[in-house]
Amino acid sequence: MIFITFEGCDGAGKTTLADAVAMDLFKRGYSVQNGFAPSFVFTPKRMARLTTAEEATIFFDDLHELQREFDEIPERTILLQDRWAESTYVYQGLVGAATDGELRDDIYKRARQMTAPDLTVFVPVSPQQAAQRIELRDSVTPDVDHLTKIVAAYDRIYCAGLGIWDQRVYRPSGHMPFDEIVETVADLVIDIWKEKYGTE
Repeated sequence: MIFITFEGCDGAGKTTLADAVAMDLFKRGYSVQNGFAPSFVFTPKRMARLTTAEEATIFFDDLHELQREFDEIPERTILLQDRWAESTYVYQGLVGAATDGELRDDIYKRARQMTAPDLTVFVPVSPQQAAQRIELRDSVTPDVDHLTKIVAAYDRIYCAGLGIWDQRVYRPSGHMPFDEIVETVADLVIDIWKEKYGTE
């Protein structure tokens, strides 16, 4: 299996990009499977009742459940995963536990224990653009200050071009056309395929 993750602030367009990359790879003859985002859905009422540690535990439980399913994925398959453990580290660690270094470190260690991606595609977005997309999608007005912290946290972990597992991270330029980003990501995935399986 080749494991590709898509990360970024809510509203960045990760799912749209992952779907387009999947279609591109499928058209080129590759076996592709889209992964599922963690199943727990946060609502304002739930958020109000949960501590950062509880939020992180719920997400890690979901991630472990998804990871157990990896064994059932055929070997020569490309898995495109919308969010993975780095997302939990950003949202619950760097932002949610920002005032608690011990908890933040624990979330980081737990994230590092998850399967490392072969490549992470980081989809950048401004807090304002993310807010507009979330409002249009969910009919709610998001907290732009919170989104600003999320965007800054993602920038922090990917500033060196590597993720928390030291995996490769691709960050498209903000001025690249969408079709060009899709093609570039697909080409990077195929390069990884060739490294692992050869040219066929």
